[in-house]
Amino acid sequence: MRALGVWTGSRLGLLLVSLMAVPWLVGGRDYLSRWKQWDASLFVTIAQYGYRGDPAQARDPGLPAFFPGMPAVLRLVHLVVDDWALCGLLISLVAGGAAAVALARLAEFEGGSGELAVVAMVLFPTAVFLAAGYSESLFLAFAIPAWLAARRRQWPLAVLLAAGASSIRITGLFLAVALIVEFAFSRPHKRDLPWLVIPFVPLIAYSWYLRGLTGDWLAWKHAQEAGWGRELVWPWRALADDVGLGDDRGGVRRRLQDGDRGGGGGRRRPGLAAGHAQVERVRLLRAAGGRAADLGLLPVRAALAAAVVPAVGADRQAARSMDHRVRPASRPADGAERPALPHRRLGRLRSLPTFAAK
Repeated sequence: MRALGVWTGSRLGLLLVSLMAVPWLVGGRDYLSRWKQWDASLFVTIAQYGYRGDPAQARDPGLPAFFPGMPAVLRLVHLVVDDWALCGLLISLVAGGAAAVALARLAEFEGGSGELAVVAMVLFPTAVFLAAGYSESLFLAFAIPAWLAARRRQWPLAVLLAAGASSIRITGLFLAVALIVEFAFSRPHKRDLPWLVIPFVPLIAYSWYLRGLTGDWLAWKHAQEAGWGRELVWPWRALADDVGLGDDRGGVRRRLQDGDRGGGGGRRRPGLAAGHAQVERVRLLRAAGGRAADLGLLPVRAALAAAVVPAVGADRQAARSMDHRVRPASRPADGAERPALPHRRLGRLRSLPTFAAK
């Protein structure tokens, strides 16, 4: 119960800081709508209209990048909660609490301190996104208990939870592979072996659905490549790009420069605007976080990040449009000036949904 208390206390702190920050940093829009940004807005679109998107707008080819688990839960919660943004926040609140409890139990199972593990999780600056209407909290609510069940050799439970995780984020497949490795080293009974197929079923089912919708079995992968520049590369290339992104020299920055130079007569590549939004978010996190290695100021940086998330707005769906360049998140739509955030270098902090890849 201490782990749940730590989680609840951290959420109350984030709520307080963000409530105070919204009137100071921005104005006009209500508090809840400030949380309906970037991926949260796209999850709501899928929950409302499916993967064809809003019929009143141009079809968004990037929607298949998001797995169906989070939109499905959003739609269920919306049956009793009218506001879509609030639905996402409630899901993250409850799912994050479940993940915190499971993390504490896992740490204690491994001989560590469960309470300290949860404190470390909630105080890390990017943990603020566990409060947003994103899929990170829901993913962890399945993934951590799945690993705990595997460590306890409860294989049916482990694979069912892992299947839930893989229906939410593609990262669930890495969890499925980890379960296979853990299974191989656990002196298993052969009768448990067929269970290990189950975590792969959601991906197969989702790919089959996308094949019928778009004609492409890998539409989710191609959407991520076009909209977010994510592709399969060797591990050392991923590490180099990740380090480069932290210094504004690689990753998204390189794709932006390539897109601005090329693109057939000045046309922008798909996903170029999304890259601009990604860089803008890295800058905001730098402003909020300072140097990640300085652990003594983690609580302060988490609080600052909590103020940034609902306060800045760049509609992710518009950001990924090929026809409109992203407006800097520090300037409102009407062009009025806002107080600037203090710029401090964040070292090598990754961009927004860093807990797991989509």
